[in-house]
Amino acid sequence: MSNGLQERCNKKSRPIKRQVLAKVEGKRLDWQAQIGRRSKRNLIRGLSSVPTVLLKHVRSLPSRFYVTDHLWMPGGAWESDFQEGDRIEFCGLVRRYGNGEGYALWEPRDVKRV
Repeated sequence: MSNGLQERCNKKSRPIKRQVLAKVEGKRLDWQAQIGRRSKRNLIRGLSSVPTVLLKHVRSLPSRFYVTDHLWMPGGAWESDFQEGDRIEFCGLVRRYGNGEGYALWEPRDVKRV
């Protein structure tokens, strides 16, 4: 990883990420990212959970503007064709989650490997 990318991936860049994503909240945009690990998010204390996928090195398209070092996205049928480390492009909706300070990409469409 280059030094420039490492500098942008540090914790100091996270408020910038929130500012950028806040401006496009509710919009469906094109993104490029690398698939990271898979996990599950509990909805009701162990009774119900949904699969999630970690997206790393997220960039907006077509400008390839670096947005953040990572985001979580709900998993589903779309993810079965991809392995950890694959680079993908997709159209996704920007939404807040949790306490309102975090952002995630939802409802991925037209997911393809690049």
